Amino acid sequence: MAESRESAESDQVDPAMAESRQSAESDEVEAVEKAEAGPAASARLRAAVKHGVPAVAAAVVVNGSVVFVDAAGTVGDQPCTADHTLFVTASISKTFTALACLQAAERGELDLDADVGRYVAVNVRNPAFSDVPITTRQLLRHVSGLRDDESALLVGPWRTEEADCEVALARYVRGRLARPDGVACEPGLWCEDAPAGQASYAYSNLGFALAGWVLESAAGKPLGRLCDEHIFAPLGMACSAFTLEAATRAPGCVVAAPQPPGHHYGVAEYPAAGLRSTAADLAKYLQALTAPPGQCRLLTEASLRQLLPDDFREGLAWWGRDAWYGVRDEAAQVWTHGGFMQGVRTHVHLWPLRRAATVVLTNGADEEAKDQIARALEGVVRAAAPVISQ
Repeated sequence: MAESRESAESDQVDPAMAESRQSAESDEVEAVEKAEAGPAASARLRAAVKHGVPAVAAAVVVNGSVVFVDAAGTVGDQPCTADHTLFVTASISKTFTALACLQAAERGELDLDADVGRYVAVNVRNPAFSDVPITTRQLLRHVSGLRDDESALLVGPWRTEEADCEVALARYVRGRLARPDGVACEPGLWCEDAPAGQASYAYSNLGFALAGWVLESAAGKPLGRLCDEHIFAPLGMACSAFTLEAATRAPGCVVAAPQPPGHHYGVAEYPAAGLRSTAADLAKYLQALTAPPGQCRLLTEASLRQLLPDDFREGLAWWGRDAWYGVRDEAAQVWTHGGFMQGVRTHVHLWPLRRAATVVLTNGADEEAKDQIARALEGVVRAAAPVISQ
């Protein structure tokens, strides 16, 4: 009996030892996941190129550090790199335009809640609500009532092939919105069921073109120069530009042409879609936006909260829970923005509570490949910042 009792006691597992062993195994699994996340993301980039995407670059920022950066493919006869290959960012441009508007507001140059007519001397109104002013904030939130489509980004009168667009921003906006009688030139361009501010969310490139014109008029400088002075230079983003002409002058850089059409093109709606940048430069931008509270180098904390509200709703440019293309989940704690133009697919994700963000840039038309890369980059974020800080 004594021998049997001793055997039974020896078979019992010390709870403390079991917990320690389980913790060690969990740490080992976590270490493997962390080690595999980066290579898995790199493999996705190379798989995209293998399946037809000409070039791709990506980066991940966590807690102020770039924890992943990679590129694949070629641009002409040169290898694509994360720091010297500029891509059309498409609608990621809107996040810069919104930030530049907030900076102008901080400088006292622009009132986001004033009638845009104060700055452009044009009576822009929804014909169905001609007594209700349109404001810059409404434009940046996509609730002005505009209901335009993507047609201005396609081959046509508001796009120039192999050069920056020949149509000036003011001329473009006036041509579409500002007839002398205040009535829009195009039927169906405005919603008819609610005035600006009360209108439901409707994604509008034309609205951002108008916001860009308002900003340039209020600040007295082109959008590209404003970004050069107040965003690119402070962050050391030497390979970012709002014009093709400036992009081609970036030192030691090459600009990836959209595929198709296989050549560069410029659009009149450049505040909505005209930025060209590198993954490395955009990582610097995302580092600034995910800095600890009060340490953003571009905006005051109050302005940053307007750009990216804590409840993930009513962001300026950025897609949150209430945006058409955002993660429409009440539990979601992420801001996103995608870019979709001919021969361009891009995306950024930003998790404020994780202090993390990702960017993927491609000059191809494979939406699924871009999404697969974005998911792999999220895996890098989970591995590097598994716990959301409160």
